[in-house]
Amino acid sequence: MEKVEPLPVSVAMIEEAAAYLGASESLSFRKESELADSQAFSLIRERYFSTWTTSLMGADLDRLEKLSRDTDLWSLVKTIIIQDDCEKNDPWKNVYPFQSDVIWPADEDGNILSEQIGVQNLRAMLLDGRLCPEIIKIRDYRINPSNLHYCPEDHSVQAYRHGSLIKTAALLAKDIVDDSNLLVTAVDMQRLSDGQREHSYFDNPDASPGMLSSPCIAEITIALSLNRQKRNAGPFSILHSADILAAPYWIEKMLYHAPLLENLTISPSESWDDKVSSRAVSFKLKQLVIGDSTIHANTIHAVLSGSILSLSSVSFSAVTLKQGSDWRNLLSSFRKFEHLESFYLRFPRQEGPRSLPIDFIGFTRAEVPEHCRSGLDWKFRGPAGDPRITLIKYHGPDAGEVLARLATHAKVRLPYTAEFLAAYSLMTAQNTSDSTLQKE
Repeated sequence: MEKVEPLPVSVAMIEEAAAYLGASESLSFRKESELADSQAFSLIRERYFSTWTTSLMGADLDRLEKLSRDTDLWSLVKTIIIQDDCEKNDPWKNVYPFQSDVIWPADEDGNILSEQIGVQNLRAMLLDGRLCPEIIKIRDYRINPSNLHYCPEDHSVQAYRHGSLIKTAALLAKDIVDDSNLLVTAVDMQRLSDGQREHSYFDNPDASPGMLSSPCIAEITIALSLNRQKRNAGPFSILHSADILAAPYWIEKMLYHAPLLENLTISPSESWDDKVSSRAVSFKLKQLVIGDSTIHANTIHAVLSGSILSLSSVSFSAVTLKQGSDWRNLLSSFRKFEHLESFYLRFPRQEGPRSLPIDFIGFTRAEVPEHCRSGLDWKFRGPAGDPRITLIKYHGPDAGEVLARLATHAKVRLPYTAEFLAAYSLMTAQNTSDSTLQKE
């Protein structure tokens, strides 16, 4: 069989694709493509177009609209990143900041005015199948207010957002997904660090030196299925994994519109008890993680009501139970979860006139069956003479039984008295002094 040689690429094809790219990208794209054959050119195009970043504003939106109608290129877009130019304007990241006016409009609470950017245009492109991404990522970058001191007079400081970071990004994600024909397979909400040190010095030669602070960044990643046959079932009908940091919309959708959900992480900064109704949840979880929440035990029972035969892992980190519920009853209830294989408890607390820590006074490995003991691990905190268990975890057989036995030792631990702390401080100082004398 005669080998088919790859065809050369015309200048017109290169220029057609390069026209969508920014100035620096288009230069590098042309340079890479000028000597490429048709096979190599296909790979180059995939690399440049597979991840597409847009602000959904102005020229950005025009390019996206045009790209969505380009029959040669639209299918190359696999990931759409939605962000404005706050990051480009931050003196923390750039020697010459505040050069762009592509900043999302926001209300006085810092919420992005999605009706004033191209959210509806994007929804139309997705509905018509002109774009079929596998991932949509919303990135909300907040310049630290102290850095705005370097904002020039002709650039409006008032344009920059403030307020609840993750809530704002979650609302924008809601406006994109809600009542759409998308099929979401996973949702991941994260607060990010830019990976640099906490402070840096401003080295812009046009400004006096000053201290700068790092940004706040929220990122929401929505993974999508390309299965068009199930698109009338609702956007969350095949969702299997969710990491949620914001209520109320997302929690309500996870609980009552995601029947295939298996892994759920909820760590909202606001109360979500009122989002759990008398309706039965629609899923059978394998893993539940709750963190940084003040919540009633009845809410947890409701979330797990359909998961008695499926749950394999549960985690509570920095969770405070509201008055009217207690840790003993909650943890004891896991005895009936026959397939539970692991649990993780960190800084449990009980609500009262003030929030108080829960300790497991007197608990030892001898409390659990011998075949379970090697799977236990815990950490202490506090004086050696009166330590507190602040973290306890387990992986192994009969995790529900181990958790139920641990529950019998759960007690509210009162704060150390002033007299105890004074005596402990004196003892520590004496031990330090004795150690120094011995070395001498």
